[in-house]
Amino acid sequence: MAEPGTSTDIFDAAHQINTETLQTLQLRHNITDDTAGWDARLTSDLKHILFDYLYPWVWPFATKAGNHIDPLHRALIKNRIVIAAEDPKLHLIWHEDTIYIKPLPDYLLNFSIWQNYLRGRADMDMTFYQAAAGFLRSYSFLIQRESDFVIAHKSNLLPKYVSFLHFQRFIQRFRTLPDDAVSPRYHYGQLRLNRLNWLTHASKLATFVPRISTQPSPPIAPHHDHPPWIHPWYYHESRWEFRQHIANWVAPLAFIFASLSLILSAMQVGLASLDPGEAHVFVRTSKGFAIATIVAAAAPLVLAVVAVLVVLVAQFGFAVRAEVRRRRDNRVVGGRATGAA
Repeated sequence: MAEPGTSTDIFDAAHQINTETLQTLQLRHNITDDTAGWDARLTSDLKHILFDYLYPWVWPFATKAGNHIDPLHRALIKNRIVIAAEDPKLHLIWHEDTIYIKPLPDYLLNFSIWQNYLRGRADMDMTFYQAAAGFLRSYSFLIQRESDFVIAHKSNLLPKYVSFLHFQRFIQRFRTLPDDAVSPRYHYGQLRLNRLNWLTHASKLATFVPRISTQPSPPIAPHHDHPPWIHPWYYHESRWEFRQHIANWVAPLAFIFASLSLILSAMQVGLASLDPGEAHVFVRTSKGFAIATIVAAAAPLVLAVVAVLVVLVAQFGFAVRAEVRRRRDNRVVGGRATGAA
């Protein structure tokens, strides 16, 4: 008997839109090994390993509501550009004037995939089912009107052969799914990238402190077909050049220094108006504040120089490691070719 929220009649053959055979789907998605290949594909398309790790600490920074998702026409009203992003962790993440949405994989519209790889096997990991159900539930909120459907087609989010009527008939069952039927990522709707980046920074730093570096419950278990998971510094890096990072800090630093300059100027006027023997406290305070301002002004410059040196050393180290790997691989390939000869 299925548990509440995990009903297996959510999708049946009568509502499928993609009617291709499994062999055709495997060929188009470059899958050679039947079960392991589909497991790897579902993992790369649907799993949210980093978000699952961050999940216990997201609630103070975001609205915990699975339906907190703007329909696509609403995104355009907010002057946001819809970007198709294949990485599942970017689905429904917005940053400034951009919102990232993962295109709907066509195999999720196929009944055989659900029957054989999402719910039909005795050894099936139910997180695949919950991730697929949550992903489609998010699409039920993204596309509510025909104008949303048109935007989805223009943004390459849906297969071209899908009609609005067929899509509405297919997706309506997912709109009423409860949270316990979907993966933790879809307990939230759209999320702000900046907040996730800061949370990822904090979580990464916490891994260096033994008392708080334990993983949240339930523990993260990356799929065996993927390399060991390493906690990143960013949820998603949106700036790829060092000058972009510097430019990001120019405005707040300029505001701080302008404020400090105004305060120092006011102190200078106050000191000039004092008699030589009075207000010693004000004099000492002004002197201390002036020294603190000099330190505050010099610190960012020193940190900027240090950061540039760290980046240069890191890039040089990466280049050295890549060259070592390349030469080692060439020796291995050459040795095999010689042995074969």
